[in-house]
Amino acid sequence: MRRRRFLYTSLGTGLTLGLAGCSTGSTDESSPTERATSTSTEDGTSTRETATPNKDQPTETPSENEATEEDPDDTNTDEDDQQTEEDPETAVRYFFEDETGTLGHLADDDIPDDYDNVITNTTTEEEYQEKQRNDRQYPEGMEEGQLTKTVDEMIERAEEIYNNPEEHIEAEIYDDLDLAAEDDEITFTRALIKATQEAGVTSSGLANIVVANIAEDAIEQIQPGFTDYKLSTLPATEPANPGKEGHSGGVRENEFGHKYGNSGFRHMPGLLQYQKDGETKVKYAEQTDATNVNIFRRVIRNPDFSLYRSSLEQDTVNVSRDSKPGDSGHMFPEHYVTALDYTKARELEKKMKITSDLV
Repeated sequence: MRRRRFLYTSLGTGLTLGLAGCSTGSTDESSPTERATSTSTEDGTSTRETATPNKDQPTETPSENEATEEDPDDTNTDEDDQQTEEDPETAVRYFFEDETGTLGHLADDDIPDDYDNVITNTTTEEEYQEKQRNDRQYPEGMEEGQLTKTVDEMIERAEEIYNNPEEHIEAEIYDDLDLAAEDDEITFTRALIKATQEAGVTSSGLANIVVANIAEDAIEQIQPGFTDYKLSTLPATEPANPGKEGHSGGVRENEFGHKYGNSGFRHMPGLLQYQKDGETKVKYAEQTDATNVNIFRRVIRNPDFSLYRSSLEQDTVNVSRDSKPGDSGHMFPEHYVTALDYTKARELEKKMKITSDLV
């Protein structure tokens, strides 16, 4: 019985710590027949007194499902109770060990004495790089179904676009696009997106399988002149039609009578990272169109300019190309959040406007 109460108490305490962040108080869940008391010393510390019986309460009789004195698994119950009351959250300690020559190996390993499990890394730098190159295995073979081109054909097409972007990317219709002035890494990303778009990529889910997974191989084949380039995907949300696409909460109706809900973390934009003049650049990138996606201000944009950074204090947000952060419009800020925006996601989850898998 006591152990069962401890499990309940630990769960409640863990939730309190996880959700509140700073609350360490917990309800005393000692049994009815025992109460533990503590006293404060002059230096402010607390000492625990021995638990004493409460004469006003009847003695519990163990049920047939509970441990009895003859139960060999119920030995040292007082010690168990004392330990669990003082440390309700049992921790399992892992030691991560790198074999000599493996990726990330340090010269000296300071091995602790109190660990429960060892996880050993045996991956070498060469093996790691090979695994990175093998990302192309995910879109390979898709030309027999969802795509119209092979991986190599998409990379060849991306090279054509990158070498002559003004001819292949329709940027002239947008006043804010200047391909000659933007960083080569951004133009290269547009070329990848354009090539995969022509091959049949029309959704962020399919782009998640194709675009980022061929990027490293494309760098090696095209040799664009830069190497510190990384394109990955980032779980995020977007506005969704609740009647057609399903949603994860937060349905609202705008002034035109159009209803939108939060899609949940199933939208997969790109996270572009590269080095320029010794500085790390980070961009969000929609991977389904090289120049325009109508529910976002820009296809490739700075995080601070993105709708994902919209404050929940705003009632509405403007998504047009000529809008700026803070502008009001016809869409809603709670429908734009990434997995990196942890605080915003938790606040939306608390308000029941999104179902989140974040931990």
